[in-house]
Amino acid sequence: MGFKKILSLSILAFLTVSCASTTEPESVEEVYVPTFKTLSHKGFTLVVPDDKDWNVANETEYKVELAKRDEASSDVYTIQALLVRLPSFESDEDFKTYVEKSMDDIDQKTGSTLIGQGSNFIPYNDNQCVQINRQTEKSAEEGMVLDMVNFTCRHPLREDAGVYLAYAKRTQQGAEAEDLVPQALNLFYNLEFTDL
Repeated sequence: MGFKKILSLSILAFLTVSCASTTEPESVEEVYVPTFKTLSHKGFTLVVPDDKDWNVANETEYKVELAKRDEASSDVYTIQALLVRLPSFESDEDFKTYVEKSMDDIDQKTGSTLIGQGSNFIPYNDNQCVQINRQTEKSAEEGMVLDMVNFTCRHPLREDAGVYLAYAKRTQQGAEAEDLVPQALNLFYNLEFTDL
């Protein structure tokens, strides 16, 4: 036998043995990778989960509201963003006071009782926005609690306009607490101001 023929048979034998000894790869666990979509409205764009569980509950050119129900617990999550009219403010502190009072006025109109609240400034694109974390209970719906993280920003292109963004969860009183801040901040940092 010639050298080339022996070499060819040796390589063929090696490849056959190599392929035969290869084990099947372990099964890979499927990992859920969320997808997102951009919603454009007058004055802002918002990036939200592109998930069949999130349904558009209300939408106009100035606002959008999405809702999702957790079937296991009956909790309801909402995302709301809208263009709002704002007066002029002499200081950032006046702006923050105005936003807090607006939240209190909404509670009065809806018959909600404030359980807890924290507010602070959060900078965004050379703009001081107000972040409010609130928990309220609705008198008409005994035992229902609304946890909410919301942001109000003055629109950089128009003095009398602002954008309000909220991420909220309605649940039964006594249910396990959930930190909504990470999801709310994710929405907030993907908010962009656009022409009015």
